[in-house]
Amino acid sequence: MKEKTRLYCCVVWFIVSLVIAIIFAGCFAAFPYALNFVVRKEIAIVPGSVQTKNWIKPPVPLYATFRFLNVTNKDEVIKEGKKPNLTEIGPFYYKYYRNKFNVTWDEDESRVSYHLDTYYVFDLEKSVGDPHDYNITTLNVPLLGLLLKLESFKRTILERFGQEVLEAYLKRIARDHELLYEIKAHDLLWGYNDTILKLFKEIGLSDTSVFGLETNHSTNDSEGWSTVRTGKYDPKLVGEFTQWNGLREIALWNSNKARQLSGTEGYQFHPNLHRHDVLRAFVTELFRSGDFVYAHDSSVEGITLYHYVVAKHEFANASTNPVNYGYNAFGKPGVLNLTAVFPQNLPVFVSKLHFLDADESYLHGVNGLHPDRSIHDAFLEVEPLTGAVLHGAKRLQFNVLLKRDKHIEQLANIRESTMFPWFMATEESIITKSKADELKADLLTPIKDTRIGLIIAIAVFGALTLIMLVFMIHSCVRYHKYKKGDADVRTPLLSATTLNHSDNSS
Repeated sequence: MKEKTRLYCCVVWFIVSLVIAIIFAGCFAAFPYALNFVVRKEIAIVPGSVQTKNWIKPPVPLYATFRFLNVTNKDEVIKEGKKPNLTEIGPFYYKYYRNKFNVTWDEDESRVSYHLDTYYVFDLEKSVGDPHDYNITTLNVPLLGLLLKLESFKRTILERFGQEVLEAYLKRIARDHELLYEIKAHDLLWGYNDTILKLFKEIGLSDTSVFGLETNHSTNDSEGWSTVRTGKYDPKLVGEFTQWNGLREIALWNSNKARQLSGTEGYQFHPNLHRHDVLRAFVTELFRSGDFVYAHDSSVEGITLYHYVVAKHEFANASTNPVNYGYNAFGKPGVLNLTAVFPQNLPVFVSKLHFLDADESYLHGVNGLHPDRSIHDAFLEVEPLTGAVLHGAKRLQFNVLLKRDKHIEQLANIRESTMFPWFMATEESIITKSKADELKADLLTPIKDTRIGLIIAIAVFGALTLIMLVFMIHSCVRYHKYKKGDADVRTPLLSATTLNHSDNSS
């Protein structure tokens, strides 16, 4: 009876331990899915979620800053072919607002479409002064556009007016305008009526006579329809563009990969980031997507962040990175060629500020620039659990490639080739303490509490499994010892054969 009882207990312990082990394995396997469910609920851009509120109106305040590169030796540059001596004028700070409206979800809420309203509010306190009070000597870009596109303009004008009219028109341009001109910072930034563009408009070569770096944003500006994935069914896709400003691809680039619209708008990435993850963002100012790679850990307001920087291959030329063939990257590394997408196909190139990480020839072609990674490099600092960017800086320097041309008066005596810095634009953001506290309460704390709860549950089941296994092993060992001891008791000390042998001997 005791033997059966012990056997029964051993079997029961085994079955219970097996069941708990299965539950433990199930909890361990289901952990990422359970956490993914919670994250998906909080991070997906769906009606009523915390993420949607932050996505429509970002909680992190944005600042746009502009700096201009003033030429102090104008005559030497134009007449003697000297390097331009540059001094930085700025910064001019603007609070930058990006609000989404007309937000519309697909029927299954896998995608959401919207219009974007952007506007700027000048911040005099942070700025070097009022941009109305600063005169800048810089490139006359409307004139340069005419000079560099002379042949295409010539054909168009000849069809309408004939050779004599063309010659008179060009002489008038050459007489009244210089390659480097003086203009107020405010006018260059927000637009002014340019006489060259006015003439172009009169003869049908331009839709406007206003020229400015941010002309379209001088008042409230609404882009066309954009569409992103909500991440409802796959958090890895949250915020990924499928359409931007009415475009499903950037058709002006030279390869299918370059034309492809990919990445987020750079303010939100997928949740549960790992340090080896590569982040991809579509940079609207560049009309292209770019990769960001992990550099080191950082923190803001007690929140641990991953610090990402632009991948080196983005600024490589096509011989080093064949993908950049599609972006016309045929020159020296360190600049991005925007000629194909810039109005009138002006030879505009974008670099990091002060030609940071660019070929040294660009920096040696001018005087006055001093690259410093700590203040001139672009970066994103991302909260890894949610994928939200809590601190970042988009830093772009716009340059124009100038080449000597003996047949054009304004270009006849300049240096053989100069990547001429034009202006610098940055967009920076950092979460405030109050917004950081809200983020912790609304997103980080619930997700972390869920993660901790799941970890505790797994730990408890693991401990129970271990205890059950120990008891099971103990019971089996005791049962084995019992069987062995019982067998010894039942075995006679002298066998019947031995006894018979003894009797016969007697």
